Amino acid sequence: MEEIRIAAGYFYLSGFDLIKDDFKNLRDPDDFEHAPLRIMMGQHTNRPTAHEISEGRIFTTNFLWILRR
Repeated sequence: MEEIRIAAGYFYLSGFDLIKDDFKNLRDPDDFEHAPLRIMMGQHTNRPTAHEISEGRIFTTNFLWILRR
């Protein structure tokens, strides 16, 4: 498997337990122009998942800011 694309009306971090073994088979992100794992989800989720998504966005924003300096 080279990449995983998930489209769901809702998504929870616990859903990763079902596919975590497949992560080691993902293609190297440097070979793509995008991440090998992409999730399109609706707005319905729980607080821990929303928090992790927010933290990921902050990390990405800060990382890109550092790269552009």
